[in-house]
Amino acid sequence: MLATLPPTLVGIRDRALLLVGFVGAFRRSELVALDVESVANEPAGATISLDRSKVDQESTGFAKAMPFGSTPETCPVRALQAWLEASGITSGPLFRSVDRHGNVRPARTGGLTVARVVKRAALAAGLDPERFSGHSLRLGFVTTAARRGCSERSIANQTGHRSMLVLRGYIRRANVFEENAAVAIVGRGELIVGSPCRNCSRGGRLLR
Repeated sequence: MLATLPPTLVGIRDRALLLVGFVGAFRRSELVALDVESVANEPAGATISLDRSKVDQESTGFAKAMPFGSTPETCPVRALQAWLEASGITSGPLFRSVDRHGNVRPARTGGLTVARVVKRAALAAGLDPERFSGHSLRLGFVTTAARRGCSERSIANQTGHRSMLVLRGYIRRANVFEENAAVAIVGRGELIVGSPCRNCSRGGRLLR
């Protein structure tokens, strides 16, 4: 999806928004609420602090790690720096609208803009935009991390999930084909339809 973004001001913003949203596992409401002051540079990348979110109802603060990427094209830190430099934003709302003349608006973007950015990038990449939404960035982080064998604790450290049951629901959907008996059965090329039971005189039927 990133490869389809144009080298325009909107494209630079969208790259930063997609990478920060994905790597940070942000809810779209959290993503659009970020300010420049939320970002702090670190030796390993950057941290982005949330003043208040669903995972921090007491407003004690919650920081998300933004590590440097292995390539400039997929690095959230470089993408964010590129957006700030191109837009000239030095304080206030981090992600803002850009009008048709290429002017950066002072107000922050809304949650619907995040959804439009995700859907637009999906469509440009030849994917079905109806299968994507603003929540796809957060969900995509969880499922990708799970498929790569990351522990629940390490995933929750980034997402901020307090309920492991909710997090496991995401992970189970991501790994639905992993360690699944149905995959082993179908993969052998034969199915046994039905199973003998105490009240039945007829057994299952083998299909090939």
